[in-house]
Amino acid sequence: MGFCFARFLKDNNSAGDYSFREENISIPSKEALMRFSNGLKIKTISNPDYNKTDFGEFDKFIQYVKTVYPEVFKKCDFRLINKYAVVLKLKGKTSDKLPNIITGHYDVVSVKDENNWKYPPFSGYFDEEYIYSRGTIDDKGSVFAILEVLNGLLKEGFQPQSDLYVAFAHAEETGSSEGAPKITDYFKENNIRFNTALDEGGVILNQDGNYYAFIGTAEKGRLLSKITVHGDAAHASLPTKNAAVIK
Repeated sequence: MGFCFARFLKDNNSAGDYSFREENISIPSKEALMRFSNGLKIKTISNPDYNKTDFGEFDKFIQYVKTVYPEVFKKCDFRLINKYAVVLKLKGKTSDKLPNIITGHYDVVSVKDENNWKYPPFSGYFDEEYIYSRGTIDDKGSVFAILEVLNGLLKEGFQPQSDLYVAFAHAEETGSSEGAPKITDYFKENNIRFNTALDEGGVILNQDGNYYAFIGTAEKGRLLSKITVHGDAAHASLPTKNAAVIK
């Protein structure tokens, strides 16, 4: 995941060969894994009743990522939307092109029965092969991959061609209007439009040695199709076995 973000950050707004092989994907360092593991211990649980959310944990999480990714928060403009939604902006080399945005969310769902877990769900337990914890995939994995890669690139003096935004919502799991919609409102109010949006998406597929990722609206977009069927007609109440619609 981190490699994908690194390629996007380095290659955005430029033409080139975007294919890559598995051997190009570097294994995260032990330090990076520990940063991720410790972030998973913070119980940023979404509550269906937004006002009953334990926002102390969200404050703790924001302070944590600011501490472990200092380059990101030193070199990017940082703001909080609706107190807990994180928006970062990294100034690009030119303002002639639309900015790009990478998004994710750092809230997680609650745990109904901890006995169903091999290890405590907020332990961030690492057995030297896997990390066991609520939110590892949905969606703190994305959040930490983005921050890890960006922090490393900034250490190297990286600057994107155009402005780069990073946005992390805090109320995705309950479908609340207090998270991502508030971020969207901020962008609309400030007339900020994007060239490319990389979202949580679905999965990354390996097809014949090539990798394909669902980007932006691929997971939750809309498709309108017109289907024309040719064949023998029949009455709708008494369709024949091989009617065109059934085929």
